Amino acid sequence: MKQRSHTAMLVLTALIWGIAFVAQSKGGEYLSAYAFNGLRFLLAALALLPVILLSDLRSDSIQHKQDPESLFLISFIRPSRTFGGNGIPRVNSRASNPNHLIFLNMRHTSQTKDLWLAGILTGTLLCIASTLQQLGLNLGASAGKAGFLTTIYIIIVPILSFAAFRKQIHVQVWISVAIALAGLYLLCIDRSFSLMASDLLLIGCAFVFALQILSIDRFASKLDGLKLSAIEFLTCGILSSIVMIFTDILPRGFSRTFSSLLQPDAWIPLLYAGILSSGIGYTLQVFAQKEVEPAIASLIMSLESVFSVLAGWLILGQTLSQKELVGCVLVFVAVLLAQLPSFHVQPLRKSS
Repeated sequence: MKQRSHTAMLVLTALIWGIAFVAQSKGGEYLSAYAFNGLRFLLAALALLPVILLSDLRSDSIQHKQDPESLFLISFIRPSRTFGGNGIPRVNSRASNPNHLIFLNMRHTSQTKDLWLAGILTGTLLCIASTLQQLGLNLGASAGKAGFLTTIYIIIVPILSFAAFRKQIHVQVWISVAIALAGLYLLCIDRSFSLMASDLLLIGCAFVFALQILSIDRFASKLDGLKLSAIEFLTCGILSSIVMIFTDILPRGFSRTFSSLLQPDAWIPLLYAGILSSGIGYTLQVFAQKEVEPAIASLIMSLESVFSVLAGWLILGQTLSQKELVGCVLVFVAVLLAQLPSFHVQPLRKSS
C-alpha cells in the first residue's frame, strides 16, 4: 500500500511537470524568457524554504530522541547540554573539547562550501537549459512538442556518462538513440528538410539538462538534496534576473516589463511554474522516490512528455499532425527502452 501511494505521488509529479509546459507557453505570451525564468525560480527557491525548515526540525527531533547529546553535532549555535544530579545544566564534555569542536567546525564549513559550489554550478546549467526551453516555447513550439524534445535528455545522459566517465553503455541505449533520432526527424524536420529555430533551442535545452543531471549525480549522494535544489533555484533565478535587467528593464523600463503581471493570464502561469512545478513537484519527487525503485521512478516520470501533449490539447487547443504524433511515440519508446533495469546509469531528476 505504501509503495502504491508513492507511485501515485510520482504520477502526480509527472502530471504537474507536464502541465508546466502549458504554463510556460502561456506565460511566455506576457513575459520574456528571462523575466519569466527569473521570477519563476526565485519563487521556487522561496517555496522550498518551509520544506527545508520542516525537514531540519524533523531531523533535529529524530536525532535528539536517539541521542540528546548529539544535538551539538547539528548546530554550533545551540550547544548540547546534559543535566547533572543536582539539576544544574552542564555543557557536553565533547563540546568543551577544543580539538573536537575545531574538527566538527571544519567538517561543517567544508560541507557548506561544497553545497554552495554544487548549487551554483547546477543552477548555472539549469539557467541555460531553462532559458533555451522558454525561448523555444516563446518562438512558437507547442507544449507537447517541447515536452517530448526536452525528454530526450534521458537518452543523452548515458552517452555523456560514457564520454566523461567511461561508464558502460548497454546496447539497448544505442537502439534507443536510433529510435529517438527517427522520432526527432518526424517531429522536427519539415518538407524542406530544415529545422525550426525553436526546435534547435529545445534540443539544445535537452543537452544542457543532461549536463545538469550529471552534475547533480556527482553531488546528490553527499549533500542535502532539498538545500542543493534551493541554492540551484536561487542561482538560476538571480542569473536570469541579471540578464533580464539588460534585455528587458533597461531598454523598455520597469513598468512596461512587469505591467503584464497585473493580468491573471500572466501571473497564474508564473505561480504554477514557480511554486507548483518547481517547489511542490520536486518535493513530491524527493519523498516518493524513497520507496520506489529508481528505474521504475524514471519510467513513471517519463509520462511528463505524454501529459504535456494532453495538457496542450485540453487547455490550449494545440494539436500535433499525424507525422508529429508518430514522432512522439518513437521518442517515448526510445525513452522507455533507455531506462529498462538492465541499464545501470539512471538520471536522477530534472529541476523544473
